[in-house]
Amino acid sequence: MARSVLDASALLAYLRREPGWEQVLAAFSGTTTMTSVNFGEVAGWMVRKGADEAAVRGLRNGLVFPLTTVDDDLCIRAALLEPLTRAKGLGIGDRLCLALAARSDSVALTADAAWQEIAVGAGVVVQLIR
Repeated sequence: MARSVLDASALLAYLRREPGWEQVLAAFSGTTTMTSVNFGEVAGWMVRKGADEAAVRGLRNGLVFPLTTVDDDLCIRAALLEPLTRAKGLGIGDRLCLALAARSDSVALTADAAWQEIAVGAGVVVQLIR
């Protein structure tokens, strides 16, 4: 697989071995990243399920891809997606993932089918994992 940006839903599908997790695994062999905010969403899910700091840090340290820090440019790009994504219920993490995929000319991997409906307007190729 070429360049890809993972949404939190994609990494969660991999971690929980949900349908589509194999597509996420395949992305690891390419150039993959996710925003630090999207990782924060995954970490929050882990904590809600009882994980402690060591477990969250262990996952972070075990990732085979780097996290992309959210910078001013990415924040602005995500903000500009607000009018396009609001009606679909996409949050800031979703918009940051889409913005990073657009900025880096990468495919956005997600389990959220609503992304397909806004992909063209966002200037992003979206790959649904299920």
